[in-house]
Amino acid sequence: MSEATPGLATVMAVEADDDDLSDLDLSGVFELLSNDTRLGIVRELSVANADETTDGSLSFSELRTRVGTRDSGQFNYHLGRLRGSLVEKTAAGYELTELGLVVGATVLDAAAVS
Repeated sequence: MSEATPGLATVMAVEADDDDLSDLDLSGVFELLSNDTRLGIVRELSVANADETTDGSLSFSELRTRVGTRDSGQFNYHLGRLRGSLVEKTAAGYELTELGLVVGATVLDAAAVS
């Protein structure tokens, strides 16, 4: 069994306990992560969250640069798809929601294993 499996169970538990997640289920999380740009957004916000020198949030331009997407319109579309479920906009920039933190940790764990 891989290291990422407990993270997926946690995603389901977080989702079941959080009324703010509306109808997003595990298949919805996988659908959101099925796009490389959206996966990159979650990965980069997770890396920023793990960096003790930052508050875990990134500005739109910093996040877009880290993900490597040139087209700001396309990037904004994909960021918008994640907002409200895995990503939230704050005064400081964009950061992961509670579910996003769990999913991001799982994404980083899976990357470390492969």
